[in-house]
Amino acid sequence: MVKQRLQWWNGTARPDVVSLMTAAGPLVVAGWCFALVFLAASGSHPFWPRTPVNLAEAVALQSGWEVVQQLADGVNPDVPQRVRAGILGAGAVELSAWEAAVEANQIAVLELMLNEGFRPGLNVAPRVVCRARRRQATELLSILSVAGLDVDRPCFG
Repeated sequence: MVKQRLQWWNGTARPDVVSLMTAAGPLVVAGWCFALVFLAASGSHPFWPRTPVNLAEAVALQSGWEVVQQLADGVNPDVPQRVRAGILGAGAVELSAWEAAVEANQIAVLELMLNEGFRPGLNVAPRVVCRARRRQATELLSILSVAGLDVDRPCFG
């Protein structure tokens, strides 16, 4: 009886099992690769998840590409937007993109917005200048001055 089982195992059944075992690994890898490509094409890649950000958050995080994209889409940098907790501090804050640039000391992003032709509006400019003064950000103040903002205006409040 044992000899019959061994003969059956050494006969035609063994190559089929070995073939299945050999094919299982590459099939799993191919399935995983297909899933990754599908997820990446649909915009939800498991290794690089994209968290949507508003313009103020993009400025604070120094995401130049996202800033340019949102400005091109017509997002107004003067409009205050909610910046999530943990980006500029422990709590969530409501800031314009200009104020977020000053708070995060994002000189490059501030220059990027100015080079793209944007300027702080009349109601936002004093807040931006006063925020830069409170932070004693002399480099930001000089950039704002070159952009035409009155950095010598007194701050109240």
